[in-house]
Amino acid sequence: MRSMRFSIEGKPTQWQRRVVTKAGFSFMPKEVTSYKCIVRDAYRTALDKQEGVTGCGYTPHDLAWTPHDGPVSLTLWAFFPIPRYRPSWWKEIARHELMPMIKVPDFDNLGKIIGDALNQIAWVDDKLIYDHSITKMYSARPRTDIQIEFHELPKRGDHVPPIPRDRR
Repeated sequence: MRSMRFSIEGKPTQWQRRVVTKAGFSFMPKEVTSYKCIVRDAYRTALDKQEGVTGCGYTPHDLAWTPHDGPVSLTLWAFFPIPRYRPSWWKEIARHELMPMIKVPDFDNLGKIIGDALNQIAWVDDKLIYDHSITKMYSARPRTDIQIEFHELPKRGDHVPPIPRDRR
């Protein structure tokens, strides 16, 4: 199993639907497309640090690392800015990143934008994500922390541990 962890500074952004104009044209909101680029750049920077690759302006095919085609586990920690209108005791708890964020955006929209952004870069397709966890908290330093674990499928002949009697 190979894993990678990196951060994206700034307020987490959620996935949004395509906008359709009166003339029938559709486009992705600028906020979504720019955040996807930020996610890709952060992943590539983390990959550079992990593999010692230097330079910029490369594509994933220039690296020794190609998109993973096996199961992927994705963990996100989304830290949102502390609202100004909250009482001081509440803000103090939030500064220590102990206050859960229970407002919009929905957890699935936070995960979807990361999954879509890393298609063909970290993994072949986001359908390979079999396990995910998203934690939303308030913080004095808004950011998104991402941990990716790349797993391999078992192969024929691999050792399979015996099933315990109580699980049969």
